[in-house]
Amino acid sequence: LLTCCTNFNNDADLLVLSSLGMEVVLSGSIECCKITPKKKNEWHKYHLQLIEGSLFFFKNSKANAKPFSVIHLQNCKIEPNPEKSERQPSIGFVLENSHQIIIIPPEKDCAEWLEKVNKAHYKEMTNISLKETTMDKAKKNFAGKVSSSSFGKNVLKKMLDPITREGLKALKKMIAVQSESRALAETTERNVTKIAVKAYFLFEKGIISLKHLEVSESISRKIIKLFYIIHVNLPKITERKSKEEVLTERITEIVELCSKLMKEIKTLLEPHLTPKNFVKIDEVYKVVASVDLIKGAFLNSTLKPEIDQVMTVAANILGWEAAQCDNVCLLFDTKPTFRW
Repeated sequence: LLTCCTNFNNDADLLVLSSLGMEVVLSGSIECCKITPKKKNEWHKYHLQLIEGSLFFFKNSKANAKPFSVIHLQNCKIEPNPEKSERQPSIGFVLENSHQIIIIPPEKDCAEWLEKVNKAHYKEMTNISLKETTMDKAKKNFAGKVSSSSFGKNVLKKMLDPITREGLKALKKMIAVQSESRALAETTERNVTKIAVKAYFLFEKGIISLKHLEVSESISRKIIKLFYIIHVNLPKITERKSKEEVLTERITEIVELCSKLMKEIKTLLEPHLTPKNFVKIDEVYKVVASVDLIKGAFLNSTLKPEIDQVMTVAANILGWEAAQCDNVCLLFDTKPTFRW
């Protein structure tokens, strides 16, 4: 049953629908079976919940139970009393892979289950013609609803490797220390989560593609590379005054690149964000593109572990290019031109 009716795009889809507090249309402990040509039919009892256009499967009915699988009704054909079921009355769900799931609601409830399932299926198929399924609607407002919760962070955990997650934690601490405001660091984290998760679902759904990201990707690599160049070469400058002058010049260039990056991101996400959420991009930019904040972090010896952690992420992103960043002269009379 697990392999057959795990009919969702990925774990994030399952988390979205089960965490947004959508109304449970119908629920109950019901016997289920996967019909296969080679194996004997095996029946198992699970707790089922019909939520909007999806049928969720739980191993028990406890309040804190999490669904282990789901059938999106727009992806299947519904058959009352299917021929392949040796038990009646029953409801069959024929999936895209031609597998079939049979459920046996209690006889007194079967008519209600069939009616509600068919109604949800019809509504979902109508939504598809309007290009907005239940999943689409859930994702449309998803980021704003969960960015401040642990769920938004859980989605980010699926998107990011452990080193990058540690780098983001380090960046948050740097913002808190240099701005002397833990609240600002928390707000920035929420805004970044909101933007990142929104972009993640847009990319996953195919609304934005790798081609759309080419320009922002190029600018991002320039920013990361310049940060890494500063990191590996700044210790070679012994005088603090010289360090401050160099940092001011180089970070000013980074801020200019960040401005270009923000414009690209806003152009990419504008059709998919509410005006309120759109402002969050500017709020993030004001914090992470502050010359004083970045310079202060580089000069603050107590933040060296955090700087090193963020630069480990940079080195991972740059790959072989990281080796080219050593021994780059930071002292320029004019604006430097790097061979990106």
